[in-house]
Amino acid sequence: MAAAPPAAPPTVPPTRLRKTYTTTTTLTIPAKIGEKHSIEDILAAGMPSGSYVDIIVGATNILRLYSSRNDMVLIPAPGSAPESIGPLEFLRRVTGRGEYIFAEEDEDITITFSSAPTIAAVDYFVDPSAKDKTAPFGSQSKERILIAWVTHSKVINATGNYSLDKSLMPTGLPAVVDGFVVPANYEYSLYGLVFASAKAGSTKPTRLHIWDEGTELFTPFAREGLLIDPDANLLKCDLRYRYYFKLPEPYVFGPGHKITLNFDAVFDGTNTIAPETLLLGLIFLVRYLA
Repeated sequence: MAAAPPAAPPTVPPTRLRKTYTTTTTLTIPAKIGEKHSIEDILAAGMPSGSYVDIIVGATNILRLYSSRNDMVLIPAPGSAPESIGPLEFLRRVTGRGEYIFAEEDEDITITFSSAPTIAAVDYFVDPSAKDKTAPFGSQSKERILIAWVTHSKVINATGNYSLDKSLMPTGLPAVVDGFVVPANYEYSLYGLVFASAKAGSTKPTRLHIWDEGTELFTPFAREGLLIDPDANLLKCDLRYRYYFKLPEPYVFGPGHKITLNFDAVFDGTNTIAPETLLLGLIFLVRYLA
């Protein structure tokens, strides 16, 4: 009697979670018919201070993430600390929103690095395409997670108040600077803050002031502002150790509201802080209301 043919190996479907890596300035997750790709997180090693990562879905700029600057670490290296989290998990925790940035079946996800990492790891999920780019955090969604990055254009060379007047956002994303007015039919819900603080000698920033029209947030009566002293920075963010600042509830800037952003600094008489050294990140959920 002839021997029975060997049994076919069991069919094992691929995992939803996929991993991909790069040591160059561009990583692409290519579109695939029938699939939706959702970014779980990004980790990177070897990126210099002040470098950043842009996430682009199709042709739409979605998010800019600074890797590190001064006392801030927003993108940890893979395996940097047992308790570390990545920047997208950080945003989910701060906003309480569980949705992922995603690309539909005809959209590439392009992740660009301003400086090539020694290694970057990107995790993403593969799911059946829903053929809906308007779902939350899709490229045509009415809701968008945003870290609005802003800095100062003037040298800190005297004790006083300084405007956060220069946006560091890519084309296509809102430039929220001192004096920004929320556009009609939009609302900006503030969920968290990141401040990359630094000092030169004893010259340093001390307090951050955020205003909605004529009301200062957090200290509306004494107008003391938020502590950003580099020796005691309330808004320090270091995701290697899950250290970050989150509002207990979001603050909503409505349509037509003017946002004022400035900070106090002390000058030691000798040392100055160069323009664009300090960095504020405002974590918003931007919603189109119409």
